[in-house]
Amino acid sequence: MPSSPPPADGVATPAVRSLSARLLVVVSVLLTIFFGLTIIILELGFERSAEKSVEDRLGARVIMLLSSAQTENGRLEMPATLPEPLFATPGSGVIGQIQAGHDSVVWRSASAVGIELSQRALPFVNQRRFDRVTASDGEEMFALSLAVAFDDLPDRTAPFTVTVAERTAPYWAQVSRFRRQLLTYFSALAILLLAAQAVALRWVLSPLRKVADEIRQIEQGDQRALSQGYPSELAGLTRNTNRLLDAERKRRARYRNTLGNLAHSLKTPLAVLRTALDVKPGHRDDALMEQQIDRMNEIVSYQLQRAGAGSGINVGQEKIDLVFIVGDIVEALNKVYADRGVACRMSLPDSLRLLGDRGDVMEMLGNVLDNAYKWAHRDVHVSLSTVNSPDGGPAGFAFVVEDDGPGIAEEARDAALARGGRLDETVAGQGIGLAVVRELVDVSGGDLTLDRAQLGGLRVTIRIAP
Repeated sequence: MPSSPPPADGVATPAVRSLSARLLVVVSVLLTIFFGLTIIILELGFERSAEKSVEDRLGARVIMLLSSAQTENGRLEMPATLPEPLFATPGSGVIGQIQAGHDSVVWRSASAVGIELSQRALPFVNQRRFDRVTASDGEEMFALSLAVAFDDLPDRTAPFTVTVAERTAPYWAQVSRFRRQLLTYFSALAILLLAAQAVALRWVLSPLRKVADEIRQIEQGDQRALSQGYPSELAGLTRNTNRLLDAERKRRARYRNTLGNLAHSLKTPLAVLRTALDVKPGHRDDALMEQQIDRMNEIVSYQLQRAGAGSGINVGQEKIDLVFIVGDIVEALNKVYADRGVACRMSLPDSLRLLGDRGDVMEMLGNVLDNAYKWAHRDVHVSLSTVNSPDGGPAGFAFVVEDDGPGIAEEARDAALARGGRLDETVAGQGIGLAVVRELVDVSGGDLTLDRAQLGGLRVTIRIAP
């Protein structure tokens, strides 16, 4: 019968979706294998020990029979009463016999009435043999035989074989009791271990349940971000999740702002077009209407580009070379402002490759550099350095631009960074204002500061911390 295909969405089936259930199943299988092997090893060891105990007990009875044997008139005689009462009790399960050679039985205990032992190989003189034999009644018995030669008998070389046997039923009963005890004890131990494992798993996996609960709260709008204090194994997950959530909120705000900018920017050209349309046919200014249409096209193109721009440094992006980007921008600005004679001094590392969106980084750095070139008298200083993450996560950067221009008064800096300062955002090129730079820096999770430069003009510092 063909197996059912996996779910189309790639989600695990309900039987294996729970990590706790998976771990408990794995632990249960491992415990079953481990305890099963342990039970087998202990049972085999107990069987060998119990069998050795039987052998020692039969050996002691053989010695007892030998010590009780007497030689009279050249014959071997056994006393009527033996120290072991089991030899005198029929059906006791313990029998004894003495053979002369292989066939002649010279003595049998009273307990051996009606029981014959199967023929087997006998030991050599002064050697013993321990094995299992089958009695004439079909029962299995342990048998120990010892071959000896009596010096005071006429034929000193003729061996006598003393054999003592006992039924194996008590032995197997003892083994069965031990096996039941092992199964009982190990089953109870396995249940206790599984219960302890379940409690431990519940405690170990509690951070994952907390993450799931907090994500559910975020989906329902009751929480804005994942909380802190998770174990180190989940710190990267929660940190990056919070970054993604924050980037998504900023992206939505960015879309709203872009739509607001678009609507606001289209008001003026639409009003001009409406006025132009109110003019009588034949007196309309077609050049003006075409100019306004081109302007509207520029506005829409620019705002759509802004709305579709990246989100600074984010998870899953490729690395970009900031040193190359800064050098590229400076080279282009040197050509644009060649007639102003601005000299740019750069302090850059050999290489600085970080995660980020190339378009956003070029827009951020390009706007700041363009403003510096635009307002500087003669000198612009640029420096770039790496900002390392304290927990080994993605690194960030610090970008500082100074000029010797007029700068911005301290009381006017907030206004320069405020959105809606009415810098013309439709002008071609990168000079679209510090408000846009601040927006991109905020989306990237960084800081933008304005202060006075040592050159006398404005110093702009962009810090994108990891």
